[in-house]
Amino acid sequence: MEYARKEIFEKKYGILLTDDLKNRVSEMCNYSDFIEDRGFEKGLERGIEQGLAKGKREAANNPARSLNISLEEAAKLIGVSPDILNLNIESCTFCPKLSDKGH
Repeated sequence: MEYARKEIFEKKYGILLTDDLKNRVSEMCNYSDFIEDRGFEKGLERGIEQGLAKGKREAANNPARSLNISLEEAAKLIGVSPDILNLNIESCTFCPKLSDKGH
């Protein structure tokens, strides 16, 4: 730890920075980095899952639109549950709104 920081801790806060305290602070920083990395990984996994779900909805909408079939029939074609396609279908910004019976 640089001298200026050590001086601030000691003079301003009355904390004597021993080697043990420096090690403990370092461990806490390493732990917080670990927690941050874990959160990033979870967020990345969720983003991938959402992207895959969005791709499946788009994949179902393309045959539904071009073949003039229902979303349920399109879901069967691509091998997913119709429930997955209906999940947030209204919030899908890239999909044309199709009725359950085709368009």
